[in-house]
Amino acid sequence: MSYLKIPVLTGMVLVSGLFPGLIHSVYAESYILSTPISLQEAERIAVEKDPLKAKHLEMEKAFTNESVAAKSLPNPKLNFGVNNFPTDTYSRTQSPMTQIKVGIEQPFPRGKTRRLRSAHKKILAQRQRTLSNNQQRVAVRETRKNWLDLYYWQRAQVIVLKNLKLFKL
Repeated sequence: MSYLKIPVLTGMVLVSGLFPGLIHSVYAESYILSTPISLQEAERIAVEKDPLKAKHLEMEKAFTNESVAAKSLPNPKLNFGVNNFPTDTYSRTQSPMTQIKVGIEQPFPRGKTRRLRSAHKKILAQRQRTLSNNQQRVAVRETRKNWLDLYYWQRAQVIVLKNLKLFKL
């Protein structure tokens, strides 16, 4: 397992990668990290704290729930109405034309509409899962890139300090 000596602020920048939203959540955790972290730990933190990955996972759950709802029939409606109701006496028996209507209405969508809408929502859920997996890979890639960049600059600093006497006239 490889370790780099990472100052706390540098570790925060390294883990946050290209995700500026991460800097706040990782900043609080960076105070806890008084010891150097491994590349694997930096990758884990970057994936764990990535807001875009969390967004895609929540949208996947939402589309999955919507696919279940799209399969079911629409909610029935209860209708209630009164026709020819006398407004002077408010008596139902005053006129023989007074009508009270009570009914239940249940719409049935045509053909395979419900099945097709459900399949569409399932495909959208799969798309969100794929985007989430892709975002996880992007977070790992950017963390590795920043890790290597930090390693390069730390090694360059060591070499320059080692050869500082060559630069003095």
